[in-house]
Amino acid sequence: MSSPKTQRTKTPQLIITSLPPSSLPPEDYTYRVPTTPVSVKFYHYGDSLRDAIATQEVLYAAFQDAASHPPELDIAATKLQYSRKYVNTVDVVLLPESAMKWEMWRFAVLGLGAFMQWWDNVWLSFDVEVVGVVGRVGTGYVFKNFEGN
Repeated sequence: MSSPKTQRTKTPQLIITSLPPSSLPPEDYTYRVPTTPVSVKFYHYGDSLRDAIATQEVLYAAFQDAASHPPELDIAATKLQYSRKYVNTVDVVLLPESAMKWEMWRFAVLGLGAFMQWWDNVWLSFDVEVVGVVGRVGTGYVFKNFEGN
């Protein structure tokens, strides 16, 4: 008794590849900082800062400053500015509203760092928003400071 010949056909494999991400998200991209009530909205993207080390160092300085204050304390200043130089000088400026607390700024800095890590180190503007608070609690920008070079 002969057995029928089994034919094996190759099933074409569908290979799905994601497209390379664009260098920046769309304008008004909002990032919710995980496990926090803080979101950061990014907009007005500009040129590359061209200095990842100075960018990381200036964000670290902002984070350390925020962490050095009691978290529930209001930010009494009308402007916070941080500046660090490696190859270029990179500045981060925050213009807090009266409702902004140091903990909110600390969380927002984490959001800025995530953006720079996942997307690109670029000039940009940002707003800090908090769940349960109407409107933004702060606004700011990250830029390359030509005066510091």
